[in-house]
Amino acid sequence: RPMVIVFVKMSTYFLITDEAVNAYCNRGNAYFKLGKYKKALNEYTKAISLQPDADVYYNRAIVYLHLGKKEKAQKDFEQAARLGHPKANQKSPR
Repeated sequence: RPMVIVFVKMSTYFLITDEAVNAYCNRGNAYFKLGKYKKALNEYTKAISLQPDADVYYNRAIVYLHLGKKEKAQKDFEQAARLGHPKANQKSPR
C-alpha cells in the first residue's frame, strides 16, 4: 500500500517538474527572441537544474555566445553533444 502512495507522489513530482521545465524553456525562448540574453540565460539555467536536456544546453550555449562567453558556450555545446543534440558539434566555437 505505501508503494502506491509513493508512486503517486513521484508521478506528481515528475509531472510538476516537466511542466516547470517547459515553462522555463518557453520563457527562455521568449527572452532570447526579445534580445534579453541574461534573462534567457537564467531561465535556461533553471530548466537545466531540474532536468538536463540537450536542447536546453544548446540554447544556453547560443545565449552564452551572444553574451561573449565563448568558454561557457563551448562547455554547453559539448554537453549538448554528449546528450545527443545533432547540431551541437557544428556550432561549437573552436
